[in-house]
Amino acid sequence: MAIDGVLLHRIVTLMDESSPIKINRITQPSNHEFLIHGFFRQKNEFNDFNTSGI
Repeated sequence: MAIDGVLLHRIVTLMDESSPIKINRITQPSNHEFLIHGFFRQKNEFNDFNTSGI
């Protein structure tokens, strides 16, 4: 599954330094979704987001 333009825009937005979320890595557990492994800067904790959640 290719990353479409809308998803790519959302990922780039999350990668922005002013974003509360820092992306560590992106994996693809299935053909239907990507899993974004991120870090909440303000809460100082790690979290995972699937692409349906952004």
